[in-house]
Amino acid sequence: MSAADPDDWSFARSAVENGDDGMIGKTGISGALEGEAGTPDDMSGAVADDTVNGSAGYTLNDALGDATNGDAADVGSRSITQSVTDGTGDVGARDVEAGHNRGDAGHAGEPVPVAALSPSAVDSLWACPVCWMLENRFAGPRPGSVATAFGTLIHAVAQQGSEEGLDRLNSDPERMQSLGLDASATSVQRIDAVTARLRAIYESKRTDPNTITDTRDRYAAIRKDDAAVDMLSNIAGYFVASDGDAGAYLGRNAEAIELGRLEHVECEREFAARFNLDDILAAYNGLEGMQPVSRSILMACMGTLVGGWPEGMDEHLTIRLSGRIDRMETRILADGSESVRLIDYKTGKVPSIKQIFNDLQLVCYQLGLAFPEGRMRGAVALAAMPPIGQSELFHVGQNGAPAQSYAPEGIFQPPLFTHGTLNAEPFTPRFHYKDAGAFLDMPTPDPGNPPEGVEAGDWRRFSALAGTQTMWALTMIARVFYAGAASRSATITAHPQPTHVAFCRMKQSCPACAGQVDTIFETRQA
Repeated sequence: MSAADPDDWSFARSAVENGDDGMIGKTGISGALEGEAGTPDDMSGAVADDTVNGSAGYTLNDALGDATNGDAADVGSRSITQSVTDGTGDVGARDVEAGHNRGDAGHAGEPVPVAALSPSAVDSLWACPVCWMLENRFAGPRPGSVATAFGTLIHAVAQQGSEEGLDRLNSDPERMQSLGLDASATSVQRIDAVTARLRAIYESKRTDPNTITDTRDRYAAIRKDDAAVDMLSNIAGYFVASDGDAGAYLGRNAEAIELGRLEHVECEREFAARFNLDDILAAYNGLEGMQPVSRSILMACMGTLVGGWPEGMDEHLTIRLSGRIDRMETRILADGSESVRLIDYKTGKVPSIKQIFNDLQLVCYQLGLAFPEGRMRGAVALAAMPPIGQSELFHVGQNGAPAQSYAPEGIFQPPLFTHGTLNAEPFTPRFHYKDAGAFLDMPTPDPGNPPEGVEAGDWRRFSALAGTQTMWALTMIARVFYAGAASRSATITAHPQPTHVAFCRMKQSCPACAGQVDTIFETRQA
């Protein structure tokens, strides 16, 4: 077998056609020999039918032909991908694309590195990349759990309830009548009626716990069944209250948040996004009064926000995010403009205030709407993105409203981008939280200690953003790039987040979280 030169696409194509291994960059495209296994870093090639990943109709040679012509090598999802899928459907991947793909430009003709992730994978990789690797790369598929199945069930009930119009009774008299209500019904009566309907939907979808053979799972399911009563009541309360008097619903946060009239709802809204540092650079350089910098300068500055980049970071790295948004509301404000609200249902325990405000899954949802795959990128995409007002976690087991703390929606996550740039607006005070100190989770750059290669003036302007929502947005985006880089790193110095270490399930095998792991063979020190 002969190996193709990493930068020679024509040789790679010829090699594949001759039955040899066409190695392209760090991730290879293995030859199309029937029964031949690719190496661990290879994208296994075609078998007898010359297809890739079972995607008939687009062959490996077609992909190489596109790449030779400067197009993205298309295999099913318009990329040549080596991916690892965990038991929850989260994908961590090391992708390589050839040529250009709507803003993804290789350097000196080299392939473009792509990290394909789900929002939950981003969250896990930032928490501890070693634990993520152990659970998703070095372990087999995980069996489903009672908690996961229950969470999926609650999501499905909320979705069907919304599709039936239970969250828009004021504009649907027929739906009210079907619930035995009329326009004179009080909020309490409406909540009771909606709760009853949600419980009926739940009963139609649930599995009877008594049919579960495993004793531990059966009792866990019974406990979840009992908890569902309060959860469905809280969802019903939000459906009714947020469709009524906004002032009464928001209470002490009525002056801080403009709710607007509910116009449209999308449940389980799928998204796929693709972006790189050039897109973030457009948002940074577009800030009022900002002296434009290069991509490499911004990368160096953002690296200080995550404690340094993993080995897999590349200034050309493209992040591909895909997933579903539990609930996406479009509301009409008093001035006639639209505002989008993103809500993520949670059936577990309520974490800390900072964890809720800085939730990376919500960050990924925002990025998913900012840079939809296959569309325009950079400043054009930012100018056209939906106007996000609030992004919120809704812990339905404990709270009657999303992001609740002292008052409804007090811990909502602000937008990453506003007016075509990074969010440069001042923090919105909420009841009990008059400044951002309780929320913002980000380091404070030292103005006198610029990273290597960054001029003093550029670093001074960057560090001057400390404490602002602009720096917060950059920090959150940097964590997403950190996750992408970590997912494709061969070596990494991990710094697990304290909130993860406290509840880590992998301490017996993860040296990063344990600090030290002793075995009969060796002692591993983190």
